Amino acid sequence: MVTGYHATLKTRDDKPFVAELNSKIVFSPDGEPQYIEGIFRDVTTRLEAEEKVRVSELFYRSLFENTGAATVLFDNDGLIERCNSKFEELAGLPREQIVGKLRWTDFVDKDELQRMWNYHQQRLRAGSTPPKDYDFTFLSHDGSKRFVHVTVDRVEELESRTASLVDITNRKQVEEELATLNARLETIVEERTQALATKAVELEKANARLMELDEIKSSLVSSVSHELRTPLTALLGFAKLINKNFLKYFSPLAASDPELRNRAEVMLSNFVVIDREGRRLVRLLNDLLDLSRIESGEIRWHDEPTAISQILQDAVDAAIGEFYENSDVELLVDAPEDSLIVNVDKDKLQQVLLNLLNNAAKYTRRGEVALTASRRGPWIEVRVKDTGVGIPENQLSEIFEIFHTHRRNDTLSGNPGTGLGLAICRQIVEHYGGTIEVFSTPGQGSEFVFTLLAMEDD
Repeated sequence: MVTGYHATLKTRDDKPFVAELNSKIVFSPDGEPQYIEGIFRDVTTRLEAEEKVRVSELFYRSLFENTGAATVLFDNDGLIERCNSKFEELAGLPREQIVGKLRWTDFVDKDELQRMWNYHQQRLRAGSTPPKDYDFTFLSHDGSKRFVHVTVDRVEELESRTASLVDITNRKQVEEELATLNARLETIVEERTQALATKAVELEKANARLMELDEIKSSLVSSVSHELRTPLTALLGFAKLINKNFLKYFSPLAASDPELRNRAEVMLSNFVVIDREGRRLVRLLNDLLDLSRIESGEIRWHDEPTAISQILQDAVDAAIGEFYENSDVELLVDAPEDSLIVNVDKDKLQQVLLNLLNNAAKYTRRGEVALTASRRGPWIEVRVKDTGVGIPENQLSEIFEIFHTHRRNDTLSGNPGTGLGLAICRQIVEHYGGTIEVFSTPGQGSEFVFTLLAMEDD
């Protein structure tokens, strides 16, 4: 007999088809072969279907093997029916020792086995909805543990299940490290927050104390200045009277005696020093009183619309005497038109200009001092520029501080000032919402610039 023999035949119209042949020899009663009996069956469609199944199986085998995750197929009892190379690598065993011999429970850490088994039992019961995705600890053949994320699906036709496992050990470690760092960071933030809160309370107390001390200081400065000014005025008056009487009655008597004449000249020069230093002390007391009143808000401001050109001219008239003493210095004034109006206390603003002009005259040996004013948008910008000795760069940031005096190696005047004039200038300018700043290059001169808000034309 011949069975299952395939041959390609063709129909009358030459269309090929595959036929399956089963044939046998038929014998006579005496055992002689009589003929061959055969059956042909068209199996073309069946073979095409089988080929599709074979190709499909190859595709899914390839997909199963190269899914990128460790994948197993197991039955209802948990017996592993198939696994890919990734699972071999994760388990640490060849598939010959896994498939048909081990269950998935053999790879679950004992501490998590009960939870995993409960999930499996839920899958076997209709109507139950166990989680499809979860994490668990995978136990390799060598006893090492890995954290994995698993996705479980049921294959209905086979009554089997697939499990795809992704090793998340590194991610888990990073998450734990991040959690530890976050906990530490929260602890640090909490500690810092408490420390800042404590520091804020301390600073608040210190600020209250400083304000209290500032009030005490202002009150002390005001009262001491008032108390000192009265006897100082008397001392200056008596010194002036003594100087006048000395010149009138005693100097003529000493004219004929050289020794007495020399002593008289020394005494007269001493009277000059007393008068000069007394006047400087008066200026210091007046500056202290002005600064104290401005800071405490006790000073009165008599604001009124005034042309900036008028204020500049009044300041020049008051300061011109400083420039007469040095003919090598020229005072230049560029006053704007009378239409530029500011709403200020003109006496206070004149005090600012006098301070700046007197300083420029004091520290300029030759050259010029230029006073200018111009409109810059809504602001009026006033500049006092000189060609004097300039200010060192390391002093520019301190120049408007209280009691700061300009330290120069080539001081042009024996009177270094009180150190309050520029501080008062800043207080007055800032009271009107303006700014004051200085630009200087040692040996080339300085330029003081301040701004005031201009009044708009009606």
